[in-house]
Amino acid sequence: MRGWWWPPLAAVVLWTMPWPGGLVDVAYSRVVYRYLQAILTTLSNLTPWTWFDVLVGIAAALAVRRTVRLVRHRPGGWAGAGLEAAARTVRAAGIVALAFLLTWGFNYRRTPMEAALSATPTQPPT
Repeated sequence: MRGWWWPPLAAVVLWTMPWPGGLVDVAYSRVVYRYLQAILTTLSNLTPWTWFDVLVGIAAALAVRRTVRLVRHRPGGWAGAGLEAAARTVRAAGIVALAFLLTWGFNYRRTPMEAALSATPTQPPT
């Protein structure tokens, strides 16, 4: 399976990079997240169910389907099937991590509110 390694590698690089809090606050939280959140909320409010539940169900069904196919065909024997399953699992984890990071995770890198408001430790922001 080609290219299975790039989603987890990209996720690790983006998660471990020392992002400046001010850059995240200005570029991500105030621009990207603001519009992304508005679009995703508008779309998700069109249906009476949560889309996350639907996506989890689809992902589970696809995982079961692929597992059945790997067990039936066993490319390269059991060891080859196991290696392919491991590569696909690592790729899926990388994709999920990237999706989380881009839709919410960067908000954890923002400048803390106390620092943004220049509050002293004895006087919390109001």
